[in-house]
Amino acid sequence: MASPFPEVATRAVPTRSVEAGRHVVNTRLVAAGPHAALGSVAPGTKFATEFHDHMIFAPGPEGTVLVRNTVGDPVYVLGQVGQGRVAFSGCYYGYAHPLEGPEADLLAGVLRWLGGQE
Repeated sequence: MASPFPEVATRAVPTRSVEAGRHVVNTRLVAAGPHAALGSVAPGTKFATEFHDHMIFAPGPEGTVLVRNTVGDPVYVLGQVGQGRVAFSGCYYGYAHPLEGPEADLLAGVLRWLGGQE
């Protein structure tokens, strides 16, 4: 799975808490920061995700890590490409329940940032 924006991020292969080769399971996420895309989520906030696994990324030279998992792998990486913005998120959304709490607030912040509102 080649990255369309390798200067921002590429897929990484996890080595801890791995399931099905590329998915990290049973870890919480941690907001890095500071960054405008965090919205109302404070840097250092730990939260569980709605779905139990996620993918990880390797940030490129133009990428900024917004969220890591508790074993240190980047899960959200953001960057500017030309006049636009790019967000890589390794999370899966809306499988069983609507998002709530920090995960919902964070996703809303990322969407606002992508749209230039943050």
